[in-house]
Amino acid sequence: MGAVVAGGGVAALIEVLQEGPEDAKDNAAAALGEIAQHEEHVGAVVAGGGVAALIKVLQEDPKDAKDNVAFALANTAKHEEGVGAVVAGGGVAALTVLVVGPILQLLSFAQIAVKSAEQTMLVHCNFGFSKGINASLSRSLEQLRTSSLF
Repeated sequence: MGAVVAGGGVAALIEVLQEGPEDAKDNAAAALGEIAQHEEHVGAVVAGGGVAALIKVLQEDPKDAKDNVAFALANTAKHEEGVGAVVAGGGVAALTVLVVGPILQLLSFAQIAVKSAEQTMLVHCNFGFSKGINASLSRSLEQLRTSSLF
């Protein structure tokens, strides 16, 4: 690892993050994550602008690289020298969006399901289906409406 850092490997990896093809960005992020695991090398990632390049990929580039970018930022932030750079560079906010985005999408799907269930219940009520089924659907919908998810 030391030879890669001493030989300018960190700068080359950061350049790939900034200007390389999409599939290479994933590999570059993974390699920077491996380097950043080592306290003696995290300074090279920070000083070379690696944190800013990683955050930019996280915010702008395809989904494929995001796991390795998160890995690299997490490893950088494990060390005193790197945590300030990750926080100051907006890494926490970018990682939060990465985590919260899929949760919000699931909530949106859940809201669609609730609306569909409400419509189903109305059809059942209008056509005189079992009062037990209608009562059960009503209770379920009310529980969903009052949950902290909506």
